[in-house]
Amino acid sequence: MSNLLSPFSAFLVPDLGSTIIKLLFQQLQRLHWILLLGGLFLLALLAAILAYALRQSRANWQSANRRLIRLNQASQTLSSTLDLDQVLVTFLEQVRQLLDVTACSVWLVDPQSGELVCRQAGGPRGELVRGWRLAPGEGVVGWVIQHGKSIVVPDVRTEALHFPGIDRQTGLDIRSVVGLPLRIPQRIIGALEVVDTAPHRFSTNDVLLLESLAISAAIAIENAHLYQQAYQEISQRKEAEQALRESESRYRNLVDGVPVGIFQSTPEGKILDANPAYVQMLGYPDRETLLDTPAAELYLDPEDRARWCTLIERQGVVRSFEAKLRRYDGTTIWVRESAHTVRDNQGQALYYEGAMEDITEQKLAAQKIQRQTETLAALHETALALATQQELPDLLRAIVARAVELLRAKGGGIYLYRSESHDLELALTYNLDDNQVGAVLQPGEGLSGEVLRTGQPL
Repeated sequence: MSNLLSPFSAFLVPDLGSTIIKLLFQQLQRLHWILLLGGLFLLALLAAILAYALRQSRANWQSANRRLIRLNQASQTLSSTLDLDQVLVTFLEQVRQLLDVTACSVWLVDPQSGELVCRQAGGPRGELVRGWRLAPGEGVVGWVIQHGKSIVVPDVRTEALHFPGIDRQTGLDIRSVVGLPLRIPQRIIGALEVVDTAPHRFSTNDVLLLESLAISAAIAIENAHLYQQAYQEISQRKEAEQALRESESRYRNLVDGVPVGIFQSTPEGKILDANPAYVQMLGYPDRETLLDTPAAELYLDPEDRARWCTLIERQGVVRSFEAKLRRYDGTTIWVRESAHTVRDNQGQALYYEGAMEDITEQKLAAQKIQRQTETLAALHETALALATQQELPDLLRAIVARAVELLRAKGGGIYLYRSESHDLELALTYNLDDNQVGAVLQPGEGLSGEVLRTGQPL
Protein backbone atom coordinates (compact mmCIF):
# COMPACT_ATOMS: atom_id res chain seq x y z
CA MET A 1 0.00 0.00 0.00
CA SER A 2 2.91 2.38 0.74
CA ASN A 3 4.17 1.99 -2.84
CA LEU A 4 0.74 2.93 -4.16
CA LEU A 5 0.62 6.01 -1.93
CA SER A 6 4.15 7.28 -2.67
CA PRO A 7 3.14 9.40 -5.70
CA PHE A 8 0.71 11.30 -3.51
CA SER A 9 2.99 11.79 -0.47
CA ALA A 10 3.90 15.34 -1.40
CA PHE A 11 0.26 16.41 -1.32
CA LEU A 12 -0.94 14.63 1.79
CA VAL A 13 -0.71 15.32 5.43
CA PRO A 14 1.33 12.48 6.97
CA ASP A 15 -0.80 9.60 8.27
CA LEU A 16 -4.11 11.34 7.33
CA GLY A 17 -3.56 11.04 3.57
CA SER A 18 -2.50 7.41 3.90
CA THR A 19 -5.60 6.65 5.91
CA ILE A 20 -7.94 8.25 3.32
CA ILE A 21 -6.41 6.29 0.41
CA LYS A 22 -6.68 3.03 2.38
CA LEU A 23 -10.34 3.69 3.01
CA LEU A 24 -10.92 4.37 -0.71
CA PHE A 25 -9.31 1.06 -1.70
CA GLN A 26 -11.39 -0.82 0.85
CA GLN A 27 -14.56 0.73 -0.55
CA LEU A 28 -13.55 -0.30 -4.09
CA GLN A 29 -13.06 -3.89 -2.95
CA ARG A 30 -16.53 -3.86 -1.34
CA LEU A 31 -18.02 -2.43 -4.55
CA HIS A 32 -16.46 -5.34 -6.50
CA TRP A 33 -18.26 -7.87 -4.31
CA ILE A 34 -21.53 -5.94 -4.55
CA LEU A 35 -21.37 -6.02 -8.37
CA LEU A 36 -20.55 -9.73 -8.31
CA LEU A 37 -23.52 -10.49 -6.04
CA GLY A 38 -25.75 -8.32 -8.23
CA GLY A 39 -24.77 -10.35 -11.30
CA LEU A 40 -25.55 -13.61 -9.51
CA PHE A 41 -28.93 -12.22 -8.48
CA LEU A 42 -29.66 -11.25 -12.10
CA LEU A 43 -28.77 -14.78 -13.28
CA ALA A 44 -31.07 -16.27 -10.68
CA LEU A 45 -33.87 -13.93 -11.77
CA LEU A 46 -33.41 -14.91 -15.43
CA ALA A 47 -33.46 -18.59 -14.48
CA ALA A 48 -36.74 -18.10 -12.61
CA ILE A 49 -38.28 -16.30 -15.61
CA LEU A 50 -37.16 -19.13 -17.94
CA ALA A 51 -38.61 -21.78 -15.62
CA TYR A 52 -41.94 -19.92 -15.51
CA ALA A 53 -42.03 -19.67 -19.32
CA LEU A 54 -41.34 -23.40 -19.63
CA ARG A 55 -44.15 -24.21 -17.18
CA GLN A 56 -46.50 -22.04 -19.21
CA SER A 57 -45.45 -23.77 -22.47
CA ARG A 58 -46.00 -27.18 -20.90
CA ALA A 59 -49.45 -26.14 -19.68
CA ASN A 60 -50.30 -24.85 -23.18
CA TRP A 61 -49.40 -28.07 -24.99
CA GLN A 62 -51.14 -30.16 -22.33
CA SER A 63 -54.26 -28.06 -22.91
CA ALA A 64 -53.91 -28.53 -26.69
CA ASN A 65 -53.61 -32.30 -26.16
CA ARG A 66 -56.78 -32.38 -24.06
CA ARG A 67 -58.62 -30.40 -26.72
CA LEU A 68 -57.44 -32.76 -29.45
CA ILE A 69 -58.65 -35.80 -27.47
CA ARG A 70 -62.07 -34.24 -26.92
CA LEU A 71 -62.25 -33.13 -30.56
CA ASN A 72 -61.54 -36.70 -31.64
CA GLN A 73 -64.18 -38.01 -29.23
CA ALA A 74 -66.75 -35.55 -30.60
CA SER A 75 -65.94 -36.59 -34.20
CA GLN A 76 -66.29 -40.28 -33.32
CA THR A 77 -69.62 -39.60 -31.58
CA LEU A 78 -70.99 -38.00 -34.75
CA SER A 79 -70.17 -41.08 -36.83
CA SER A 80 -71.15 -43.69 -34.23
CA THR A 81 -74.91 -43.83 -34.79
CA LEU A 82 -77.68 -42.65 -37.09
CA ASP A 83 -79.99 -41.75 -34.17
CA LEU A 84 -80.03 -37.98 -34.65
CA ASP A 85 -81.22 -36.99 -31.15
CA GLN A 86 -78.73 -39.30 -29.47
CA VAL A 87 -75.90 -37.89 -31.60
CA LEU A 88 -76.86 -34.27 -30.89
CA VAL A 89 -77.24 -34.70 -27.12
CA THR A 90 -73.79 -36.28 -26.81
CA PHE A 91 -72.24 -33.89 -29.30
CA LEU A 92 -73.51 -30.73 -27.59
CA GLU A 93 -72.37 -31.93 -24.18
CA GLN A 94 -68.88 -32.57 -25.57
CA VAL A 95 -68.85 -29.08 -27.12
CA ARG A 96 -69.72 -27.60 -23.72
CA GLN A 97 -66.93 -29.53 -22.03
CA LEU A 98 -64.47 -28.79 -24.81
CA LEU A 99 -64.89 -25.00 -24.56
CA ASP A 100 -66.25 -24.81 -20.99
CA VAL A 101 -69.22 -22.68 -22.09
CA THR A 102 -72.66 -22.06 -20.60
CA ALA A 103 -74.85 -23.59 -23.32
CA CYS A 104 -75.07 -24.55 -26.98
CA SER A 105 -77.78 -25.62 -29.40
CA VAL A 106 -78.41 -26.95 -32.90
CA TRP A 107 -81.02 -25.20 -35.07
CA LEU A 108 -82.31 -26.82 -38.27
CA VAL A 109 -84.18 -25.27 -41.17
CA ASP A 110 -87.79 -26.46 -41.53
CA PRO A 111 -87.99 -27.30 -45.27
CA GLN A 112 -91.72 -26.59 -45.30
CA SER A 113 -91.91 -23.17 -43.62
CA GLY A 114 -88.27 -22.04 -43.77
CA GLU A 115 -88.36 -21.36 -40.03
CA LEU A 116 -85.48 -22.26 -37.75
CA VAL A 117 -86.29 -25.00 -35.23
CA CYS A 118 -84.14 -25.75 -32.17
CA ARG A 119 -83.67 -29.51 -32.59
CA GLN A 120 -81.49 -29.97 -29.50
CA ALA A 121 -80.03 -27.77 -26.75
CA GLY A 122 -77.38 -28.45 -24.14
CA GLY A 123 -76.92 -26.53 -20.92
CA PRO A 124 -79.09 -25.15 -18.10
CA ARG A 125 -82.83 -25.28 -18.90
CA GLY A 126 -82.13 -26.56 -22.39
CA GLU A 127 -85.56 -28.24 -22.43
CA LEU A 128 -87.15 -24.76 -22.49
CA VAL A 129 -85.33 -23.88 -25.71
CA ARG A 130 -85.83 -27.22 -27.50
CA GLY A 131 -88.57 -26.90 -30.12
CA TRP A 132 -88.43 -23.09 -30.30
CA ARG A 133 -88.99 -21.54 -33.72
CA LEU A 134 -87.41 -18.40 -35.16
CA ALA A 135 -88.37 -16.60 -38.34
CA PRO A 136 -85.88 -16.71 -41.25
CA GLY A 137 -83.04 -14.25 -40.58
CA GLU A 138 -84.00 -13.80 -36.90
CA GLY A 139 -81.31 -13.90 -34.22
CA VAL A 140 -77.70 -15.01 -34.60
CA VAL A 141 -78.63 -18.39 -36.12
CA GLY A 142 -80.92 -16.68 -38.62
CA TRP A 143 -78.11 -14.34 -39.65
CA VAL A 144 -75.65 -17.24 -39.98
CA ILE A 145 -77.98 -19.27 -42.22
CA GLN A 146 -78.92 -16.22 -44.27
CA HIS A 147 -75.30 -15.16 -44.88
CA GLY A 148 -73.72 -18.62 -44.94
CA LYS A 149 -70.80 -17.81 -42.66
CA SER A 150 -69.77 -17.83 -39.00
CA ILE A 151 -70.15 -14.84 -36.71
CA VAL A 152 -68.92 -13.91 -33.23
CA VAL A 153 -70.92 -11.48 -31.07
CA PRO A 154 -68.44 -10.39 -28.35
CA ASP A 155 -71.09 -8.67 -26.23
CA VAL A 156 -74.83 -8.85 -26.94
CA ARG A 157 -75.38 -5.64 -24.99
CA THR A 158 -73.58 -3.66 -27.67
CA GLU A 159 -75.07 -5.51 -30.66
CA ALA A 160 -78.75 -6.08 -31.37
CA LEU A 161 -78.27 -9.28 -33.39
CA HIS A 162 -78.93 -11.68 -30.48
CA PHE A 163 -82.59 -12.72 -29.95
CA PRO A 164 -83.38 -11.81 -26.29
CA GLY A 165 -86.54 -13.93 -26.01
CA ILE A 166 -84.54 -17.05 -25.25
CA ASP A 167 -82.75 -15.25 -22.38
CA ARG A 168 -86.11 -14.30 -20.88
CA GLN A 169 -87.38 -17.86 -21.24
CA THR A 170 -84.33 -19.52 -19.65
CA GLY A 171 -83.36 -16.80 -17.19
CA LEU A 172 -79.75 -16.86 -18.44
CA ASP A 173 -77.86 -13.57 -18.84
CA ILE A 174 -76.14 -14.33 -22.13
CA ARG A 175 -73.28 -11.96 -23.00
CA SER A 176 -71.27 -13.53 -25.85
CA VAL A 177 -72.40 -15.71 -28.76
CA VAL A 178 -70.81 -17.53 -31.66
CA GLY A 179 -72.86 -18.98 -34.53
CA LEU A 180 -71.68 -21.34 -37.28
CA PRO A 181 -73.49 -22.71 -40.35
CA LEU A 182 -74.17 -26.43 -40.70
CA ARG A 183 -73.38 -26.94 -44.35
CA ILE A 184 -73.54 -29.92 -46.71
CA PRO A 185 -72.37 -29.74 -50.33
CA GLN A 186 -75.80 -28.80 -51.66
CA ARG A 187 -77.11 -26.35 -49.04
CA ILE A 188 -77.07 -25.04 -45.48
CA ILE A 189 -79.28 -27.23 -43.28
CA GLY A 190 -79.02 -25.30 -40.01
CA ALA A 191 -76.69 -23.62 -37.54
CA LEU A 192 -74.73 -24.34 -34.36
CA GLU A 193 -74.97 -21.68 -31.64
CA VAL A 194 -72.64 -21.55 -28.62
CA VAL A 195 -73.26 -19.00 -25.83
CA ASP A 196 -71.66 -17.91 -22.57
CA THR A 197 -72.49 -15.53 -19.75
CA ALA A 198 -69.08 -13.83 -19.98
CA PRO A 199 -68.45 -11.11 -22.59
CA HIS A 200 -65.68 -11.46 -25.18
CA ARG A 201 -65.57 -15.18 -24.45
CA PHE A 202 -64.68 -16.64 -27.87
CA SER A 203 -61.31 -16.44 -29.61
CA THR A 204 -60.33 -17.08 -33.22
CA ASN A 205 -59.03 -20.54 -32.24
CA ASP A 206 -62.41 -21.35 -30.66
CA VAL A 207 -64.16 -20.44 -33.92
CA LEU A 208 -61.76 -22.57 -36.00
CA LEU A 209 -62.32 -25.53 -33.67
CA LEU A 210 -66.10 -25.13 -33.80
CA GLU A 211 -66.07 -24.82 -37.60
CA SER A 212 -64.29 -28.17 -37.82
CA LEU A 213 -66.91 -29.74 -35.56
CA ALA A 214 -69.74 -28.05 -37.50
CA ILE A 215 -68.61 -29.77 -40.71
CA SER A 216 -68.76 -33.20 -39.07
CA ALA A 217 -72.06 -32.37 -37.36
CA ALA A 218 -73.68 -31.28 -40.63
CA ILE A 219 -72.65 -34.53 -42.34
CA ALA A 220 -73.92 -36.61 -39.40
CA ILE A 221 -77.26 -34.76 -39.33
CA GLU A 222 -77.77 -35.13 -43.06
CA ASN A 223 -76.80 -38.80 -42.94
CA ALA A 224 -79.32 -39.38 -40.15
CA HIS A 225 -82.02 -37.55 -42.12
CA LEU A 226 -81.28 -39.50 -45.26
CA TYR A 227 -81.13 -42.78 -43.36
CA GLN A 228 -84.46 -42.13 -41.65
CA GLN A 229 -86.00 -41.07 -44.93
CA ALA A 230 -84.72 -44.17 -46.71
CA TYR A 231 -85.85 -46.43 -43.89
CA GLN A 232 -89.38 -45.02 -44.01
CA GLU A 233 -89.58 -45.29 -47.76
CA ILE A 234 -88.33 -48.87 -47.79
CA SER A 235 -90.70 -49.86 -44.96
CA GLN A 236 -93.69 -48.38 -46.75
CA ARG A 237 -93.03 -50.18 -50.04
CA LYS A 238 -91.56 -53.56 -49.04
CA GLU A 239 -94.93 -55.40 -49.58
CA ALA A 240 -95.16 -54.80 -53.31
CA GLU A 241 -92.63 -55.62 -56.00
CA GLN A 242 -93.04 -52.30 -57.70
CA ALA A 243 -92.69 -50.51 -54.39
CA LEU A 244 -89.56 -52.52 -53.66
CA ARG A 245 -88.00 -51.42 -56.94
CA GLU A 246 -88.81 -47.81 -56.15
CA SER A 247 -87.29 -48.08 -52.69
CA GLU A 248 -84.18 -49.73 -54.13
CA SER A 249 -83.87 -46.87 -56.60
CA ARG A 250 -84.16 -44.35 -53.80
CA TYR A 251 -81.63 -46.30 -51.76
CA ARG A 252 -79.18 -46.14 -54.68
CA ASN A 253 -79.74 -42.39 -54.94
CA LEU A 254 -79.18 -42.11 -51.20
CA VAL A 255 -75.98 -44.12 -51.32
CA ASP A 256 -74.71 -42.14 -54.30
CA GLY A 257 -75.52 -38.82 -52.66
CA VAL A 258 -74.08 -39.18 -49.19
CA PRO A 259 -70.63 -37.59 -48.67
CA VAL A 260 -69.11 -40.77 -47.15
CA GLY A 261 -67.88 -43.88 -48.92
CA ILE A 262 -70.26 -46.87 -48.85
CA PHE A 263 -69.22 -50.32 -50.05
CA GLN A 264 -70.15 -53.99 -50.22
CA SER A 265 -67.55 -56.77 -50.40
CA THR A 266 -67.45 -60.55 -50.12
CA PRO A 267 -65.67 -62.44 -47.32
CA GLU A 268 -63.10 -63.40 -49.97
CA GLY A 269 -62.25 -59.74 -50.56
CA LYS A 270 -64.03 -58.97 -53.83
CA ILE A 271 -65.66 -55.52 -53.92
CA LEU A 272 -69.27 -55.97 -55.03
CA ASP A 273 -70.42 -52.37 -55.04
CA ALA A 274 -69.32 -48.86 -54.08
CA ASN A 275 -70.90 -45.43 -54.19
CA PRO A 276 -69.34 -42.46 -56.04
CA ALA A 277 -67.94 -41.00 -52.80
CA TYR A 278 -66.00 -44.24 -52.18
CA VAL A 279 -64.65 -44.23 -55.75
CA GLN A 280 -63.68 -40.57 -55.52
CA MET A 281 -62.10 -41.00 -52.08
CA LEU A 282 -59.73 -43.65 -53.46
CA GLY A 283 -59.08 -41.69 -56.67
CA TYR A 284 -60.18 -44.38 -59.14
CA PRO A 285 -61.18 -43.24 -62.64
CA ASP A 286 -64.49 -45.10 -62.49
CA ARG A 287 -66.48 -47.59 -60.44
CA GLU A 288 -65.67 -50.54 -62.71
CA THR A 289 -61.91 -50.14 -62.24
CA LEU A 290 -62.37 -50.15 -58.49
CA LEU A 291 -64.57 -53.25 -58.54
CA ASP A 292 -61.81 -55.10 -60.42
CA THR A 293 -59.38 -54.36 -57.57
CA PRO A 294 -59.21 -56.84 -54.65
CA ALA A 295 -59.99 -55.17 -51.33
CA ALA A 296 -56.71 -56.41 -49.84
CA GLU A 297 -54.70 -54.37 -52.37
CA LEU A 298 -56.21 -51.13 -51.06
CA TYR A 299 -54.50 -51.50 -47.69
CA LEU A 300 -50.99 -50.07 -47.40
CA ASP A 301 -50.17 -52.51 -44.57
CA PRO A 302 -51.38 -56.11 -45.16
CA GLU A 303 -51.53 -56.56 -41.39
CA ASP A 304 -54.30 -53.94 -41.20
CA ARG A 305 -56.41 -55.92 -43.67
CA ALA A 306 -55.77 -59.13 -41.71
CA ARG A 307 -56.88 -57.46 -38.46
CA TRP A 308 -60.02 -56.08 -40.15
CA CYS A 309 -60.97 -59.54 -41.46
CA THR A 310 -60.35 -61.15 -38.08
CA LEU A 311 -62.57 -58.63 -36.29
CA ILE A 312 -65.53 -58.94 -38.64
CA GLU A 313 -65.30 -62.74 -38.79
CA ARG A 314 -65.31 -63.03 -34.99
CA GLN A 315 -67.73 -60.26 -34.08
CA GLY A 316 -69.77 -59.74 -37.24
CA VAL A 317 -69.12 -56.00 -37.02
CA VAL A 318 -66.22 -53.54 -37.21
CA ARG A 319 -66.52 -50.08 -35.65
CA SER A 320 -64.29 -47.04 -36.24
CA PHE A 321 -61.42 -49.09 -37.67
CA GLU A 322 -58.56 -46.79 -38.73
CA ALA A 323 -56.07 -47.76 -41.43
CA LYS A 324 -53.95 -46.29 -44.19
CA LEU A 325 -55.15 -47.00 -47.76
CA ARG A 326 -53.38 -46.70 -51.10
CA ARG A 327 -55.16 -44.55 -53.69
CA TYR A 328 -55.16 -45.26 -57.42
CA ASP A 329 -52.30 -42.80 -58.06
CA GLY A 330 -50.14 -44.35 -55.33
CA THR A 331 -50.70 -41.67 -52.69
CA THR A 332 -52.02 -42.68 -49.27
CA ILE A 333 -54.89 -41.54 -47.07
CA TRP A 334 -56.05 -42.32 -43.54
CA VAL A 335 -59.62 -43.66 -43.29
CA ARG A 336 -62.03 -44.70 -40.55
CA GLU A 337 -64.47 -47.44 -41.52
CA SER A 338 -67.32 -49.34 -39.92
CA ALA A 339 -68.95 -52.43 -41.38
CA HIS A 340 -71.30 -55.30 -40.55
CA THR A 341 -72.01 -58.76 -41.92
CA VAL A 342 -75.13 -59.40 -44.01
CA ARG A 343 -76.29 -63.02 -43.53
CA ASP A 344 -78.82 -65.33 -45.16
CA ASN A 345 -81.64 -67.15 -43.36
CA GLN A 346 -79.24 -69.88 -42.25
CA GLY A 347 -76.85 -67.39 -40.73
CA GLN A 348 -74.16 -67.74 -43.41
CA ALA A 349 -72.26 -64.58 -44.34
CA LEU A 350 -73.31 -63.25 -47.75
CA TYR A 351 -71.26 -60.06 -47.86
CA TYR A 352 -69.96 -57.18 -45.79
CA GLU A 353 -71.55 -53.74 -45.94
CA GLY A 354 -69.85 -50.69 -44.56
CA ALA A 355 -69.09 -46.98 -44.63
CA MET A 356 -65.76 -45.18 -44.81
CA GLU A 357 -64.65 -41.60 -44.25
CA ASP A 358 -61.38 -39.81 -45.02
CA ILE A 359 -59.70 -38.71 -41.76
CA THR A 360 -56.36 -37.68 -43.29
CA GLU A 361 -56.73 -34.06 -42.19
CA GLN A 362 -57.56 -35.12 -38.62
CA LYS A 363 -54.49 -37.38 -38.57
CA LEU A 364 -52.26 -34.62 -39.92
CA ALA A 365 -53.60 -32.24 -37.27
CA ALA A 366 -52.92 -34.82 -34.57
CA GLN A 367 -49.40 -35.40 -35.91
CA LYS A 368 -48.77 -31.65 -35.96
CA ILE A 369 -49.81 -31.31 -32.32
CA GLN A 370 -47.69 -34.35 -31.46
CA ARG A 371 -44.66 -32.77 -33.15
CA GLN A 372 -45.30 -29.53 -31.29
CA THR A 373 -45.56 -31.49 -28.05
CA GLU A 374 -42.27 -33.26 -28.75
CA THR A 375 -40.63 -29.95 -29.66
CA LEU A 376 -41.75 -28.28 -26.44
CA ALA A 377 -40.64 -31.30 -24.42
CA ALA A 378 -37.22 -31.27 -26.12
CA LEU A 379 -36.85 -27.54 -25.51
CA HIS A 380 -37.80 -28.04 -21.88
CA GLU A 381 -35.23 -30.83 -21.48
CA THR A 382 -32.63 -28.70 -23.29
CA ALA A 383 -33.22 -25.78 -20.93
CA LEU A 384 -32.87 -28.07 -17.93
CA ALA A 385 -29.68 -29.57 -19.36
CA LEU A 386 -28.23 -26.14 -20.11
CA ALA A 387 -28.96 -24.99 -16.58
CA THR A 388 -26.81 -27.81 -15.19
CA GLN A 389 -23.84 -27.38 -17.54
CA GLN A 390 -21.03 -25.09 -16.39
CA GLU A 391 -18.25 -25.77 -18.90
CA LEU A 392 -18.53 -24.43 -22.47
CA PRO A 393 -17.75 -27.79 -24.22
CA ASP A 394 -20.40 -29.57 -22.15
CA LEU A 395 -22.86 -26.76 -22.89
CA LEU A 396 -22.24 -26.95 -26.65
CA ARG A 397 -22.48 -30.74 -26.67
CA ALA A 398 -25.84 -30.60 -24.85
CA ILE A 399 -27.16 -28.12 -27.43
CA VAL A 400 -26.07 -30.30 -30.41
CA ALA A 401 -27.40 -33.51 -28.80
CA ARG A 402 -30.85 -31.97 -28.23
CA ALA A 403 -30.93 -30.54 -31.77
CA VAL A 404 -30.10 -33.97 -33.26
CA GLU A 405 -32.80 -35.61 -31.14
CA LEU A 406 -35.39 -32.95 -32.01
CA LEU A 407 -34.75 -33.17 -35.76
CA ARG A 408 -34.40 -36.98 -35.69
CA ALA A 409 -31.01 -36.66 -37.40
CA LYS A 410 -28.15 -39.15 -37.34
CA GLY A 411 -25.63 -36.69 -35.96
CA GLY A 412 -24.47 -33.11 -35.95
CA GLY A 413 -21.81 -30.63 -35.01
CA ILE A 414 -21.30 -27.00 -34.12
CA TYR A 415 -19.03 -24.46 -35.77
CA LEU A 416 -17.73 -21.44 -33.87
CA TYR A 417 -16.91 -18.15 -35.57
CA ARG A 418 -13.32 -16.92 -35.30
CA SER A 419 -13.34 -13.15 -35.56
CA GLU A 420 -9.57 -12.80 -36.03
CA SER A 421 -9.57 -14.90 -39.25
CA HIS A 422 -13.25 -14.40 -40.20
CA ASP A 423 -13.91 -18.14 -40.67
CA LEU A 424 -15.58 -21.08 -38.93
CA GLU A 425 -13.95 -23.83 -36.88
CA LEU A 426 -15.70 -27.13 -36.09
CA ALA A 427 -15.71 -27.11 -32.28
CA LEU A 428 -17.28 -30.54 -31.63
CA THR A 429 -19.41 -33.31 -33.17
CA TYR A 430 -22.16 -35.60 -31.96
CA ASN A 431 -22.49 -39.13 -33.39
CA LEU A 432 -20.02 -38.15 -36.14
CA ASP A 433 -16.32 -38.74 -36.76
CA ASP A 434 -14.37 -36.79 -34.09
CA ASN A 435 -11.41 -36.56 -36.50
CA GLN A 436 -13.25 -33.73 -38.23
CA VAL A 437 -13.06 -31.52 -35.13
CA GLY A 438 -10.87 -28.53 -35.88
CA ALA A 439 -11.85 -28.37 -39.55
CA VAL A 440 -12.06 -24.79 -40.87
CA LEU A 441 -14.64 -23.39 -43.32
CA GLN A 442 -14.29 -20.14 -45.20
CA PRO A 443 -17.29 -17.87 -45.86
CA GLY A 444 -19.42 -19.46 -48.62
CA GLU A 445 -17.80 -22.90 -48.20
CA GLY A 446 -20.34 -25.66 -47.50
CA LEU A 447 -23.72 -25.09 -45.85
CA SER A 448 -22.25 -23.59 -42.69
CA GLY A 449 -19.93 -21.34 -44.69
CA GLU A 450 -22.87 -20.15 -46.77
CA VAL A 451 -24.80 -19.34 -43.58
CA LEU A 452 -21.78 -17.29 -42.41
CA ARG A 453 -21.59 -15.48 -45.74
CA THR A 454 -25.32 -14.64 -46.05
CA GLY A 455 -26.31 -14.44 -42.40
CA GLN A 456 -29.43 -16.46 -43.30
CA PRO A 457 -30.45 -20.01 -42.28
CA LEU A 458 -30.47 -22.78 -44.88
